[in-house]
Amino acid sequence: AARFERQNCVVTGSRMGLGFTIARSLAAEGANVCLVDLKNASEAAAAIEQESGAGSIHHLQCDITDEAAVVAMGARVGELFGGQVHVLVNNAGYNGKCQLVRDMDLADWELTLRINLTGTMLVTRELIPHLEAARGNVCNLASNVGRRGLPYRGDYVCSKWAVIGLTQ
Repeated sequence: AARFERQNCVVTGSRMGLGFTIARSLAAEGANVCLVDLKNASEAAAAIEQESGAGSIHHLQCDITDEAAVVAMGARVGELFGGQVHVLVNNAGYNGKCQLVRDMDLADWELTLRINLTGTMLVTRELIPHLEAARGNVCNLASNVGRRGLPYRGDYVCSKWAVIGLTQ
C-alpha cells in the first residue's frame, strides 16, 4: 500500500519548485493533496493529477500574509477534506532582499517575516482543528541558515530561526 493512501495533505507554496515536488511526491504515494499558493496553481494540480491517478488533487489560491484569506482557505480545506488534514507542509516562503541591515527598509524586513513566519503561523492556526481531527502532523520548512546565519540576509535568517522556534 502507498504510504499516504487516503491521507489528506496540504502543501503551501506548491505551484512550483520544492512545494510542487513535495505535493507530487505525496500524490504519488496515494494522498489527497491540496496545493495552496499565492498564484493560481491549476496547471500544477492538473500535472500532478495526470501523473498520480490516485487520490484527489485540489488547488486553492491564498495569500498567506492576509489573515482573512487564510481563514477562508482553512474553511475551504475543511470542506474539501471532510474536516480532516493528516499532513500540513508549510513550504511557502520568501528569500527576502539581499542587503545589509544598515540599508534595510522596514517594509522589506516586515514582508519577509510576514510571509515566512506569520504566514506559517496563520496557516497552522487555521488548520489545527482539521489536524487534530485526523491526529495529523505539521512539517514547517526552514533553512540551514536558520542555524548558522548568512551575510546580507538578516531578514531571511531571522525568519527561518523563528520558524524553527515556532516548530519546537
